[in-house]
Amino acid sequence: MSYQLGDRVYYVGSDSRILRDYGKRELEIVSVSLVHRVAVCQMVASGAKLVGVPLWDLKVATEMGHDDSLSRDRAAGNGTIQGCQPWVKAEFNSVAKTKPK
Repeated sequence: MSYQLGDRVYYVGSDSRILRDYGKRELEIVSVSLVHRVAVCQMVASGAKLVGVPLWDLKVATEMGHDDSLSRDRAAGNGTIQGCQPWVKAEFNSVAKTKPK
């Protein structure tokens, strides 16, 4: 799944504590680490942050039947994150250039 900063998502993972606090609330992606495959999200309504969420535990709001113009208007990213912070691009590029031993 390709995510962009600003995408509206829902937590769909199995952690009962996170589900209780964030499961039915719309979140916005504010930062992503491609190396660690985690995101920092904040609740749209209150601004409370959820840090270190695995990307596979997130579902884009439009995929859950909710209208979301941010996700709907995504540019073709071919698996990349568009508009990400410079440190994310640098982290991704340094890992991409590393050859396995």
